[in-house]
Amino acid sequence: MKLLKKWRKLNNRGLSLVELLCSLAVLSMLCMVAGSMMLTSADSYKRENADTGAQKEAQLVANQIDDLLIDTTAEVTTKDDSAGAKVTEELNIEQGNRLYTVKFVKSQMRLYYSEFTKDATGVLTAVAQNQLMAENVVNFYADVADFSKSGNVKLDMVYKKGEGEYPAIFTITARNKQLFAEEAPQISLSVPAEVILEPNQDFVFNADLRGSAEGVSFAIVGGVASDTYVRPVGGTSQCLVHVGAYEFNNMFRVKVSSNAKKTDGTPWISKYVKVFVRKVTSMNLGGSLQSGTNYMAGAQYKITEAMLCNNRAQALGQSWDNDYVDPVAQGVNFSVTATNGFTGYSFNYATKVLTLTQELPDTSDIIVTAVARHPLGTDGAGNKLNKTGQVYYPSVTASWKLHRPSSVLISGAGWLRKTDTAQAQIKESKLNQVKPAGATHAIQIRYIDCATGVDTGWLPNKYGDADNSMSVNLRPLFYGPLLYDHEYQVMIRLIIKDASGNVIWPTASTPTDEYMISNRVKPVAVLFDSSILGLTDVVGNSDQNLKKIVVRRDQQIALATIKSTLGIEKDRIANELKYIVEKKSGNSWVLATGIEAQSGPTALLTFRAGSTSGDYRVKVVATNQSKHEMYQRGDGTYDIRETGRETYELYRTGNNIFYFSVDLR
Repeated sequence: MKLLKKWRKLNNRGLSLVELLCSLAVLSMLCMVAGSMMLTSADSYKRENADTGAQKEAQLVANQIDDLLIDTTAEVTTKDDSAGAKVTEELNIEQGNRLYTVKFVKSQMRLYYSEFTKDATGVLTAVAQNQLMAENVVNFYADVADFSKSGNVKLDMVYKKGEGEYPAIFTITARNKQLFAEEAPQISLSVPAEVILEPNQDFVFNADLRGSAEGVSFAIVGGVASDTYVRPVGGTSQCLVHVGAYEFNNMFRVKVSSNAKKTDGTPWISKYVKVFVRKVTSMNLGGSLQSGTNYMAGAQYKITEAMLCNNRAQALGQSWDNDYVDPVAQGVNFSVTATNGFTGYSFNYATKVLTLTQELPDTSDIIVTAVARHPLGTDGAGNKLNKTGQVYYPSVTASWKLHRPSSVLISGAGWLRKTDTAQAQIKESKLNQVKPAGATHAIQIRYIDCATGVDTGWLPNKYGDADNSMSVNLRPLFYGPLLYDHEYQVMIRLIIKDASGNVIWPTASTPTDEYMISNRVKPVAVLFDSSILGLTDVVGNSDQNLKKIVVRRDQQIALATIKSTLGIEKDRIANELKYIVEKKSGNSWVLATGIEAQSGPTALLTFRAGSTSGDYRVKVVATNQSKHEMYQRGDGTYDIRETGRETYELYRTGNNIFYFSVDLR
């Protein structure tokens, strides 16, 4: 009794939490190992079971055909198709007045059995027709070529079971019921999976064939250029692939097959080598106005090309691409020509910039043509531009044309808000060609907000019928709808009316570029620089890197100066700028005290009594700006009217906020 009590005392504490967790971990690991072994065993069993099942089904079919052949005394044939070729998927067996047919329907992966009786005149009567004999058959071939001599019929079948395919070959001998399987030889073939070649390039690869001494043969699959070919070299184990200069394929395949054949005449094994062709295929050329006024002397156009190339990337780690040449990096050769004998231009081949040294006349063209260098083979100095240094076809070219139409309106400089600089003017000589006597002409303007899509339509004429040399700017009543922080597509067009007010020009067939010009007006921004804050040609700066400045009381500092403006004339806004100084208080910004900010083109700050050290920022606003609104007329058109004056916060769009830290002494 004492011993039992002692035992209970020693063991009544149970397992600790740590011991329990360790036990569970060990048990989990054992379960995982056991589960993995079970899954592996199950997969192995599944594969072996599928293999065994396929062999049994193939054996069953062979046995059934053997039963039909055992007593035959007549011919065993395969059916001829309409072209006279043997259809080896259909086997016909005659026994006396009976005809047995085994037919393979590939689309259904099935074998069907039919039985007929035949009378003295040869007329067949069906006894059993298209009875299912076997399923999941991928291929079925019957070779009866030797039947008349040896009584042998060879069957070549492939069964599908699960995810695998299982071949089975049998030789059946009539009259003595011999049945044995013909094993496939153990043949293996190794070739490169793929290669990237340029036109005119040769490549030699090895075909490693094992298990047969009969060698291999090579052939191109599909259509290729006439000068692309393959041929064996060094016996039968090597193949030379030549890509022709006229090869247009992105990829073609080379088939490598064993010369050892199956009973149906097909190779025992075949492999494919993918041959990718690396070449420039096309190019687009573009040009855009970079500076100056379109068509005028001093205008500069940047030329850009976009080249397309097949299989451009280098095959890293492949010895056959160690001599890699980037087709796009070879660039292009430029040439420039002009029509109408115009010579007032220059072209910088290094920067790809076309510059007009004279005004481009109406209906004249300047054509810039680019030719891709990679297909050329070599440059003028004999340096290779591709791997072979040989020309391939077609030569890849593209052109961009600067064409000046016979326009009545001429685009001018500026395209700014609040400017007296002409954005457009009328070419009097052209106007006289399209304006009948007694007719009047007028200018109309249209605005489309690029952000919202709001379209004013063509606003009513504000200029009336001025003389033939009239110019157009965007200041009088026309800058009103242009919000400072929006981008606009602005269109200006010329119309001609008869005495009754009917528009007689342009007509429906008049090309748009003869009477209309268009441009984009960017949002307003003011660019500052500051030697104190270390700013150069920037719009504001970030509060993430506060620049500390040391100032004394009553000291005035020039914080920043206007360097340039965007979307508005500098002299029209410089004196209307005002600077608001704020100080950081906790996580907020509050209006600073004791600091005077002078308005104008330079941000002058004076630190008076009441100012303290700390983190500051200065915001920029434009004061006394005209405020307009658009209203819709009854006929659906828009007009503009001025409704007053407003202060505009430039820092909303231009990020014109200067952050700095002050150490007040």
